[in-house]
Amino acid sequence: MQKWHYTYIHNVFGNFAKETLNWFADILYPRFLWKIVGTFDKAVEYINKSNQFGRETDMPMKPGLILNPSGEMNLETPYGKMAARFPNVAPGLTKYTFDPVYQDENVLVTVGFTRLKGDFELVAILPSFYEYFDLKILLLQMWRGFDRYIYPIWFNSFIIMPPELYNFKYDNPYTGTQYTLDWTKYGVVDRLIKTIDKNEKILPCNILPMYKLTGITDGSTRLGGATDLPDWKLSFTVEYEVEIPSFFILETNYLSKYVHMDIVRVGSTYTANTNTTIPDYRETETLEIFHNFTDSTATTYTKIINDTKMIFNTRYYHILSKSEVESKIDVPIILPERVAIPPDDGPNFLIVNSRQGEVSYGDTGFTIESSGWTMMLKPPFLATQQQNDIVELFVYVKQQIS
Repeated sequence: MQKWHYTYIHNVFGNFAKETLNWFADILYPRFLWKIVGTFDKAVEYINKSNQFGRETDMPMKPGLILNPSGEMNLETPYGKMAARFPNVAPGLTKYTFDPVYQDENVLVTVGFTRLKGDFELVAILPSFYEYFDLKILLLQMWRGFDRYIYPIWFNSFIIMPPELYNFKYDNPYTGTQYTLDWTKYGVVDRLIKTIDKNEKILPCNILPMYKLTGITDGSTRLGGATDLPDWKLSFTVEYEVEIPSFFILETNYLSKYVHMDIVRVGSTYTANTNTTIPDYRETETLEIFHNFTDSTATTYTKIINDTKMIFNTRYYHILSKSEVESKIDVPIILPERVAIPPDDGPNFLIVNSRQGEVSYGDTGFTIESSGWTMMLKPPFLATQQQNDIVELFVYVKQQIS
């Protein structure tokens, strides 16, 4: 499993602020003649207005709308603090929380999202009290008062891909499969990123924020005086919650036929297969039955480990596929650690369990290859199993009896 943080996340948030302003100015109240994000400097404002009107504008044009984003955002609670949203906490859970952006039989890529909560201040500059009143009533109607979330828009954004992810090459030494991920069919394109002045590979995405009206303030100057006219301003605050893409998780062999569970070190060896308890330790006599030796071999083997007992250490599992349970030949399972090969003494011993109970060692159950790193499941055993059945592997280590 590999992970990458999204470096240029400001692009998504900047696009979110722009699309929020567009919704208020173009859809909710299209009478606005101009609109601007308060973080723009004067040069950017001049270029934007020149492009919009074909000339340098006389300010202020009324009605107009200003959006002031605040940097006082934080993680939303409780959903924003789910473990799956943090690549350094629970990256393995991310794929169960968000849909993948790339998936084939070997590779799964998921984008993780950070759920932010913050607020925007919007200031409407209006020509008269009548329009001030119209806009205020419209806001109250749209939200049905204060403190009620609405989902008015989907907005388009994009995620800049790390070069290592875009050029990732899958390589499986066991099957000999090698290829570079094909991102073109998932919509990845080149785009100039203006804030960093570079061409990057980007992955388009759609985001659905929600907004809550939390306050309306009268910012008007009603008594103008001899030279000034009344200045009508309506300020309102909108609280938002938005999902911002913030990291990538890449997992290979997520459908692997081999053992795929991390080491589990627990004080109990309970198995759901047979609804019984696998002993925390085993004496030598049990191992003789388990390994199904001939009498002479068992005697020799017992003598080697006569002064030891086997203590449960780790547990793994393997989920049987359709092709495996239908196999007429031995099915190899790569073990995560080396085990003893009967009748030789070794670093540890393996007990295999299925839904019928313990699996015997030999031609009807399983064997261990000479390297000690591969377990061979035999066709007679596989014929008794079904697709998605779980085969459990219990590893015991020797402990000297004092």
